[in-house]
Amino acid sequence: MTWQDLSFLRQHTSLPILLKGIMHPDDARKAISTGCGWHNCLQSRRTTGRRAQGAAISALPDVVAAVEGQLPVLFDSGIRRASDILKALALGEGCAVGTSLSLGSGLAGEEGGREVLGTTCWPISI
Repeated sequence: MTWQDLSFLRQHTSLPILLKGIMHPDDARKAISTGCGWHNCLQSRRTTGRRAQGAAISALPDVVAAVEGQLPVLFDSGIRRASDILKALALGEGCAVGTSLSLGSGLAGEEGGREVLGTTCWPISI
């Protein structure tokens, strides 16, 4: 996918667009210049997750600062426990717990998903 593809999508849909993998402030600013607005979202993550501990979270404040409130920025990299969520919320604007939810649901269905959310997100209400 290229920045031109994003411009094309923005011209042809009014649906929200979630850009994943934004790790550099220049990319965050580029997303805004291609037409992403407040109803869209940037998701900062690194696919290596825990293997690159700290790399993604350390990039988060710069990405948040670059968008200057024009887009919400979610964090999604290695969220495994409530302390990870608190760090992401302290440095950004939100976080995603999709991987943990998927693993719990895959292991034990709906009950597994509920268990993961209960243990991962506690004491944070969702």
